[in-house]
Amino acid sequence: MAGAWQQYQKEAAQFFRSLGLSAETDVTLQGVRIKHDIDVVVKSKHVGFEVLWLVECKHWKSPVSKLHVLGLREIVNDLGADRGILLCETGFQAGAVEAANLTNIQVTSLASLSIETRQDISAMRLRELYDRVERSNDRYWELDKSYRIAVGLRHEVGEMGYS
Repeated sequence: MAGAWQQYQKEAAQFFRSLGLSAETDVTLQGVRIKHDIDVVVKSKHVGFEVLWLVECKHWKSPVSKLHVLGLREIVNDLGADRGILLCETGFQAGAVEAANLTNIQVTSLASLSIETRQDISAMRLRELYDRVERSNDRYWELDKSYRIAVGLRHEVGEMGYS
């Protein structure tokens, strides 16, 4: 039976997958100096470049300290990752937030990420639907007119309904 912390990792990975990113849990990666066990590894491509995020999930009853932020910064550096993300639902000590400021480490919770990205996800899905409609429209007009008439495919145009 999976522990609560393992479930938290799975939920985090599923969240990133819902954004269209690749996410794996419990991954061991070889750094320049040493191997690192990462809770969730997120990969994507952006304008032709591979992007790598390392996500550490802290399913704790107390806020995360700055030592964990500093540790994740070193792991991100050793692995050459683009970003490190520390997730904890109970929050972060002031020193942890300060240690993450102006770095490539993000401290947040899964609940906060879900709220913050809700509008972006909706916009992304609307764009996907729009693109599908455009592709369907293009495919329709690529069909021969005699075929469209023969099979009863009518595309009404204008207020008067002229086909």
